[in-house]
Amino acid sequence: MKKLIRIKSKSKGKKLSRKKYRTDIEEIMEKGLISIGLTGYIFDTGIRSKYGYRPDFMWPDIKFGIECDGEHWHKRTKKQFEHDRKKNGYFKSKEWMILHFSGTEIKTDIHTCINKIKIEIRRRKKKYGNNKSKD
Repeated sequence: MKKLIRIKSKSKGKKLSRKKYRTDIEEIMEKGLISIGLTGYIFDTGIRSKYGYRPDFMWPDIKFGIECDGEHWHKRTKKQFEHDRKKNGYFKSKEWMILHFSGTEIKTDIHTCINKIKIEIRRRKKKYGNNKSKD
C-alpha cells in the first residue's frame, strides 16, 4: 500500500512544494477521501507529462486522477477551454481516467463526489489488476 502524501497546513493559501497553495475545495476533497479510507493517492506533487499536465489527486498505478475545478482556475474562457481540452486529450491518450468536479459540487455534495470516485477506483483496479490502493 502506498503511503498517503499529506502536506500539513495551518490555513487556506498554505505553501506547497510545487504548487503555490492548496485550495479550499482540494482540502474538502482530501477530507472526503480520508473519511472513507481512500488512500494511496498522490496530491499534486508536480509529476508532469511533457506538456506540464497533472491532476490534483492521482493514483498512478491505476491511471486515475481527480481534478477539483475551482471557479478561479477554470473559468470558461476560450483559452482555458482549449487548455482543458488538450489536457483531457493527453490523459485519454495515455489511458488515464480523470474525473472533474466543480467547486460547487465539492462544496455542496462531497458525498456524491466521493461515491463516484470510489466506483471509478473499483473499475480501474479491475482493469489494471492492482489492489495497492485501499477503498
